[in-house]
Amino acid sequence: MYVVDTSSWIDLHRFYPQSVFVGLWSNMQKLIDRGMIAVPVQARDEILRQDDGLAGWFGKHAQKCVRHEFDMNLVGEIASNNQEWLTVDAKDAPADPFVIALGS
Repeated sequence: MYVVDTSSWIDLHRFYPQSVFVGLWSNMQKLIDRGMIAVPVQARDEILRQDDGLAGWFGKHAQKCVRHEFDMNLVGEIASNNQEWLTVDAKDAPADPFVIALGS
């Protein structure tokens, strides 16, 4: 299983557009359909806040790859060891600790 964070999806969309790299995006969809790509719900929320074609494409496929279950003890440990990721005024929890926990 591959755990894919927001920045990877954004870079994929920016540098490898679907209109040019049709095969790449088709293969990403196949990996999602096979359950081989996992995305934490927090990363999904970051992606869907984008105002571009990525949000539309990802919204169609998110149900198959978004994970909601985490080892919250591990998430807490990761977050406490990397407090620079957290901001006091953050509207939503940053995805990074969840990405790492999901990949562990």
